[in-house]
Amino acid sequence: MNNPTSEEPAQEPEASGGFPSGTEKADSSSSSSVNPTRVLSATEVTELPVTPFVKKKRDRKKETWGAEGLPPPTLRDFRLLQKVGEGAMGAVFKAHQISTDRTVAVKVLFPHRVKNPRTLKRFHKEARILRGLNHPNVVAGYAVSEDQGWHYLVMEYIDGFSLQKWIDRLGQFPVGDALHIALACAEALRHAHDQGLVHRDIKPDNILITRTGQVKVGDFGMVKILDEGNSLTQTGHGVGTPCYMPLEQMRNAKETDPRSDIYALGCTLYCMLVGRSPFEAPTILELVKAKELAMFPPARRSRADVPERLDLIIRKMVAKDVRLRYQSCAEVIQDLRNLNLANATLSFLASAPPGARSPRPGEVPSPGAKDTAPVAAQKTAAPEDKKPADWWFLRYRTPEGKKVVRRLTTPQIRKLIQEENFDLRAKASRTLEGTYANLAAIREFKDSLLGRATRTGVDKQTMRNRPLFKKLQEADLQRRQEREALVQQEDAQGWHQYFWLGKLAAVGLAAFFLIFFLFHAIKVLVTL
Repeated sequence: MNNPTSEEPAQEPEASGGFPSGTEKADSSSSSSVNPTRVLSATEVTELPVTPFVKKKRDRKKETWGAEGLPPPTLRDFRLLQKVGEGAMGAVFKAHQISTDRTVAVKVLFPHRVKNPRTLKRFHKEARILRGLNHPNVVAGYAVSEDQGWHYLVMEYIDGFSLQKWIDRLGQFPVGDALHIALACAEALRHAHDQGLVHRDIKPDNILITRTGQVKVGDFGMVKILDEGNSLTQTGHGVGTPCYMPLEQMRNAKETDPRSDIYALGCTLYCMLVGRSPFEAPTILELVKAKELAMFPPARRSRADVPERLDLIIRKMVAKDVRLRYQSCAEVIQDLRNLNLANATLSFLASAPPGARSPRPGEVPSPGAKDTAPVAAQKTAAPEDKKPADWWFLRYRTPEGKKVVRRLTTPQIRKLIQEENFDLRAKASRTLEGTYANLAAIREFKDSLLGRATRTGVDKQTMRNRPLFKKLQEADLQRRQEREALVQQEDAQGWHQYFWLGKLAAVGLAAFFLIFFLFHAIKVLVTL
């Protein structure tokens, strides 16, 4: 990205109303006051300046920032270095705080937004909320101020990328990484909910991941304070991102509560596993209908390494009825932790960062090739530090039986694993002459191999051994039948024994009563 302070508005072409040099009349006075109703000759028409009459391109920068142009290079104690993002409310700049000599992020409100009292009040509300939150998984807010008519919010600078950029880069996350991020976000939301806040805009764009793997939830501009009247939100209006927010929020943003954030987090978790939101439609109306039906394909349909329990957790998080959802983030955290699948650290950080061009299969990048990652990424990570973490030498057999060695990135190998004819006995090494290990023994490829094995069911080796498997199945079936027959025989013998014991008991009881009656009869006869 270019330094915003060096971007000057395009200079407007001169429109003097006269003729260009070389075609001016001898009488300058006559040329300076052209009669607009006079019919021009063919020569005059062809030599008129073209620029003033060409339809000008829309200056979107001027439309966004207004007549004031870009913000000044310095706002009080903060020197703006580079624009790192832009939204509907304003733009975020990487900045240097002069007094403390630290890097911060400065969110500058667009000038036309300042004219709206409601927007300005919401902006200061976001600043107040951020300063009140203190959690390692929440972007910290430092200050809010105004300088030369520019309103700005100073926040913690995140050296990394948004979750959405990583999803665009990787497509699908390893299950362990997705759970790690979801748990971190749930912890951040639990902290916010404990403070009486509802985020209302949880989505991959608002989740940031630092280069060290720390997860941060940001953008509290749509937050709702539970114990306030919410005068900034109009009744009957929804705020947030439609694909991720629940139905009750789409109908009326005032009716949201912490369970709305749980719904959005469930959609985000699904997106990390599948690569898209559970509910997608070309129009808002169709999206509402899809959410009314509450039907979406389970994540296991896209990748079989997703446990069934995790699918059930997601289903509960995005339940249409709020009463059927998790009632608190604490419940979500407990169930996700009980899976025991979350990675301690994020494994995908070893791959190339978002924005870096992925080489084609077999392509070796030239040493002088430039990375298209943001400037901040180029400054913090040298190319030689990034190559060992991303590149592999893969040794395997082609379907024709030919041995090959290719230099590929982690995402490329993961994609190759999913191909039907890929050699699952392939090995990889960081260096060409290094030790090659089975892909199943390498952390980066375990999930991909598990998903491939579960989805395909059997590979070619299994197909060749099918007769052996059939014999084993028949032997196992025979053992089960023999076991069942033995159990039935034992049951029959048991009932047989019970029958004779009962018969013996009946005979004994009859003999007892017979002796008893005989004894009394003899006694009566003796008395007579």
